[in-house]
Amino acid sequence: MDESATATQQRRLGEYEKQSIYTVLSLHSANGKPRYGDVSQQAQLYGVSTRTIQRVWTKGAEGNGFKTVIPKRRKPSEVAALQDRVSKLPLLQKMDIRTMAEALLMPKTTLHRHFKNGELVRKHSFLKPMLSEDNVKKRLQYALSFANVVDGSIEFNPMLDRVFLDEKWFYLRKVKNKFYLAPWET
Repeated sequence: MDESATATQQRRLGEYEKQSIYTVLSLHSANGKPRYGDVSQQAQLYGVSTRTIQRVWTKGAEGNGFKTVIPKRRKPSEVAALQDRVSKLPLLQKMDIRTMAEALLMPKTTLHRHFKNGELVRKHSFLKPMLSEDNVKKRLQYALSFANVVDGSIEFNPMLDRVFLDEKWFYLRKVKNKFYLAPWET
């Protein structure tokens, strides 16, 4: 491997490495400055740039420590709070992620991530109208009201004076609805 390839590679130093670099530099320092050549020696030893070693020295001199930044993770309390907020929404606002995101004032992708992680669930509701005995009788009476007995034969009214509209043409009622819910709402 040539030197130019290793010079461009980035390497992250851990907490203990930074602490040991600062300790070595501080042992050989004079008047708060590292000895000449120690910075480049440590850079070569750890395979990082001299600028990285200088940053470690500066941070150590400030006395703030060398804590590495830990990436933030979602806390269970945040998930529970989101589920609680979702459960308080009316059903019409839970029908799709876009409407829910607008109601909760949060990005759609965040809600989708919670859905993929199983923190929100999708349930389907099918509209299956069932006729009771009374409804069956009323429908039969309505249909028979158009039948006329003439000379012993039954003739049906041609109903040319009526217009029947099928509501599915206008999508007034969806047969299948989906809702995004908190797990306990199922």
